[in-house]
Amino acid sequence: MSLADFFFKNDEQKKLAQLVWAESLEASVREFSLMSGLNYATTYELLHRMEELGLVKRTVKGRSTLYSSTLSKDEKALFMKLAPTVSSQQQKKIKFGDTLLKLGLPYRGKSEDLGSEYVADNEELVVHAVWRAKKNSTLARALPVMLAQQLTTLNPHRLMYWAKQYKVKREFGFFIDLTGLLSGNRNLRKLARDFHDQRWSQDEFLFSNEENLTGFQSQLVEQNTPDLARWWHLKMNMGMDSFESLFQKFSKGLR
Repeated sequence: MSLADFFFKNDEQKKLAQLVWAESLEASVREFSLMSGLNYATTYELLHRMEELGLVKRTVKGRSTLYSSTLSKDEKALFMKLAPTVSSQQQKKIKFGDTLLKLGLPYRGKSEDLGSEYVADNEELVVHAVWRAKKNSTLARALPVMLAQQLTTLNPHRLMYWAKQYKVKREFGFFIDLTGLLSGNRNLRKLARDFHDQRWSQDEFLFSNEENLTGFQSQLVEQNTPDLARWWHLKMNMGMDSFESLFQKFSKGLR
């Protein structure tokens, strides 16, 4: 029995191989299970076999146990030949700023102003955009227009994975919820709830440059924070009307 026969018996197992080796993701059993479509028990068994063979390693980070590839670039290329139906696509081939504009982001200025990084897929792209929006209020205001067109085509499990990787689960959930509210898309609002954590009790600032404001500027943050943002325990000096006006201008036909 070859390694290909050992691991790659169906599309879901091939997808797991894609995630571990071609994309080099580091994730928990549950995350690999959700992203590959395998049930939890099968995912655990396969990862355990891979670990025994030295193909993956186990790392404990906080309360999470994560698995990742141990293969070098050359070893990975050789191993992937055993599963020719598994894509060996290279990571980081989507240029962030250029792609955002192509996907309908209403942003004036050069794409380089948004960032010239390369991301792995459209799921990472939109999460990275939210991460960048924490330092760019103009980008934040424009995001719902692009998200309304893209979110329904993306894998929610991959979105969750990248939101955790970038540590913007709360912020990304808010933008999904905001997009659902502005577009009237109930499915997006339902999806947003998966990103909400009932244990959150402390408010955080959406925009990093507002964290140390005092006096009148601090009062403006309190006055202008939308009710929806407060539900997500976020604060910002940007009212709902700012999002609504831009969305209405650029999102004709999305409702």
